[in-house]
Amino acid sequence: MSALETLIHYVWAPSPELAWGLVSLRETDDGAWLAGHIHTAREDAERQEASRMGPTLYCVERASMLADEKTRPPQGEDWVFAWSTEGRHNVWSKPNAPFPDAKRFDGYWTFPEPQEAIQRAAWANEEPSTRAEGLTFRAYLLMWSVEALQDAPV
Repeated sequence: MSALETLIHYVWAPSPELAWGLVSLRETDDGAWLAGHIHTAREDAERQEASRMGPTLYCVERASMLADEKTRPPQGEDWVFAWSTEGRHNVWSKPNAPFPDAKRFDGYWTFPEPQEAIQRAAWANEEPSTRAEGLTFRAYLLMWSVEALQDAPV
């Protein structure tokens, strides 16, 4: 299984859900203000003392790969098959994870098997508005982890 993209970010946050949300928000057009809070190196995050967004340092790791009928999910629960247009924020806006009580497979954007995501991407690519805008939908396997690494010294 080769990843299309693997991203690892470090962020101080009060919860794993907020760590996930801050990393996701950073990738939006409006997320530039978070640049000093989201780090790609653990050492940079550990050195950050001012303006921490929470008491715990989290590592948010996300990997995506294009999916086809032969793509099998990994072990565990931190993955979904999704369909989306290209673009990191578009792809990663689909899963509702790691939020408590969220439906991992929503039956519209996210699924437990690749076939439904592949079919929905194909249908979307046939839409006249999709073609007119030059968009392409694809099926992806999205995998993630959110791990608490350390608490800030008191």
